[in-house]
Amino acid sequence: FVISKGLTLLELSLLNTLYMMTLSMLDPITGVLGDRFGQKRVYMAGTFVYAIGMFAYGFGSGFIAFAFAEFASAIGSAFMSEALESGLRNQLQNTEAQKTLANAGFWGKAAVIPTAILAGIVGDVFGLNVPWIIGGVFSLINFCVTAILLEDFKADAKDVQEKGNKITVVNTWRRVSKIS
Repeated sequence: FVISKGLTLLELSLLNTLYMMTLSMLDPITGVLGDRFGQKRVYMAGTFVYAIGMFAYGFGSGFIAFAFAEFASAIGSAFMSEALESGLRNQLQNTEAQKTLANAGFWGKAAVIPTAILAGIVGDVFGLNVPWIIGGVFSLINFCVTAILLEDFKADAKDVQEKGNKITVVNTWRRVSKIS
């Protein structure tokens, strides 16, 4: 797709590097952000920012637009990755949380293959940017469905903060840096 938009393989590699660096810097702290601000809020922010990244790919046509798309997608992915999982672990017994995460993981992975095939067909027929736009629309639908389904989700930042020490991004990075 990006090569069809005139980008070189070097630029494609730079985009991939930008995504991976952004994701690897933000991913370790997203559970903490969920505990601090609320898992639902962080997850929903992730779905919204991810949608922005998808739309940037669908409507973009140059390196800067795609770099923005990769950056936004990485932020969205990082925010979604641990937010609901930590909320489930805070709300449910460990065994029940594990079962729920396993089921979600199975169905999520099972949906990837047919979705990729369908996106390839849609891209071939209607243009390679259309699957990105459809992905952005589905991310916004996910945002709305999450808001409705998790309306009564009780894992709130205040509940977690009252249980222990104040959680900060700086403290989390200090702990992560000591591990490595």
